[in-house]
Amino acid sequence: MALGRRLSSKRPYAGRILAVDLDEVEEPGGVRVVRDVVRHRGSVAILPITDDDRVVLVRQYRYPVDEMLWEIPAGRLDPGEQPALRPSASWRKRRASPRRSSSRC
Repeated sequence: MALGRRLSSKRPYAGRILAVDLDEVEEPGGVRVVRDVVRHRGSVAILPITDDDRVVLVRQYRYPVDEMLWEIPAGRLDPGEQPALRPSASWRKRRASPRRSSSRC
């Protein structure tokens, strides 16, 4: 059951990966506000842990900060694609098993 109610919505930006909506909502208690909402088609991320309790990270270039960053393995979902555990080539030979999973972040 929804706690809030959307009164109106405008989409000032729609790109290949995400869209931005300006939603006027009524929140619990009757408070009316405008919220900037980033809509994303979905992604999947995993936190691989080896048998000796080490976390596996990947190093990836990120343009917004112009740096190489250490991250958990993740990726975008294509339209209609379901999340799946597909180990990256850098740690495929290690045993990977999900310990917890969630379809929501």
